[in-house]
Amino acid sequence: MRRLSSVADVEAVFDSCDDRGVQHVYSIVEDHDPAVYKKVMRAEEQIQNDFPAVAFSFHVRASQGRASALAAPLFARALFVR
Repeated sequence: MRRLSSVADVEAVFDSCDDRGVQHVYSIVEDHDPAVYKKVMRAEEQIQNDFPAVAFSFHVRASQGRASALAAPLFARALFVR
């Protein structure tokens, strides 16, 4: 998830894996912003190209001033926190 952590607007990255083997990746950003989403989506596309055999489901969540962990699902594990 180094690609997502390299996006300056990403505060944190969390992940979880569901019972079908889908890797859910949660990028936490400060606020809803289409310009930030474009940067994150470019990084997500690169990740998909790097790992074509992995089924990913990407999610962007806004912290809106809260701690990053509060914007992620409770069951997700932190991979990166700025």
